[in-house]
Amino acid sequence: MLQVGTLPAGAKVRDLVRFARDLHRSPMPADAIMGHVGLEPILERTVDALLGGEAQRVRFAMAIAGDPELVFLDEPTVGMDVESRRAFWGTMRGFAADGRTILFATHYLEEADQAADRIVVFDRGSIRADGTAASLKPSVGGRVIQFRSDDAHPSRCRARPGVRRGAR
Repeated sequence: MLQVGTLPAGAKVRDLVRFARDLHRSPMPADAIMGHVGLEPILERTVDALLGGEAQRVRFAMAIAGDPELVFLDEPTVGMDVESRRAFWGTMRGFAADGRTILFATHYLEEADQAADRIVVFDRGSIRADGTAASLKPSVGGRVIQFRSDDAHPSRCRARPGVRRGAR
């Protein structure tokens, strides 16, 4: 499932899910897809009328239509409201409990913390950290980010709560 992707203009949600199922030899039953994704209220709408989170749910339905054992997700909850995100991750936990492998990329660290058994942090194509959330947290805690500017005069800088002046 891609983070973004154009859905065919004018297509109805029901037709797209049907199309995605037709691409596979052993698709997931349509009622199971609807149950996992919660598309029932928008099945007759065209994709042009969908909100961002609704379109993301349609992309998700299309991604699972083939009843995959391995699910790749790129920023899957972008554009979803809080309740949709909660339902989405509940579905992912259910998929994982059924023995499916879920691989996802996210910038929402709380999602990685709550949903992932293993976290791999990449920086410019290199692995910087690999482990459980519990094993990685101690290695990043307590870091301080500082900067210094020769252009800033101390009289123009305002102190903010929790910020120490003159710290290097």
